[in-house]
Amino acid sequence: MTTPAYIELVFENVESIILKPDRFLKLEFGPLVKNDDRHTQYDQFFTDEVLMHISYEDASELSYSPAKSDHPLGGYTQNPDSNHVADRPNILGRLLLYPDLTHIYYIDENENEISSVIVPWSEEDEYQNEYMTVTTEPGYVEVRVRKG
Repeated sequence: MTTPAYIELVFENVESIILKPDRFLKLEFGPLVKNDDRHTQYDQFFTDEVLMHISYEDASELSYSPAKSDHPLGGYTQNPDSNHVADRPNILGRLLLYPDLTHIYYIDENENEISSVIVPWSEEDEYQNEYMTVTTEPGYVEVRVRKG
């Protein structure tokens, strides 16, 4: 895949957070299978496993509460606040709130999609993904999504 300017993590409710690639200490996928049904200018892939380690410097970066935020992620259209973790470090904590990651987009400096990976999703619940686990370790958040 092309080296992106940013990586966007997209959630079931269409919220997203955008990170610079250097925040990923680890970003690994199981076998990638190209989605040939997709008719776009960029490639899209399916996988059965995703493993991410995303760095953080301070625990305050993980304390995101949409109920207490004046402008929560995806709370409404035309949100004036950025969804870039570099601008709002605490939104990284969105990963800890709900196990509902659906897509990983590789995007360019203009936030146009370069390629994407569809995260494996359990059909047991339409709002939460039973395949997804999130743990915090000193200095990084581990996100694992594994089918089966």
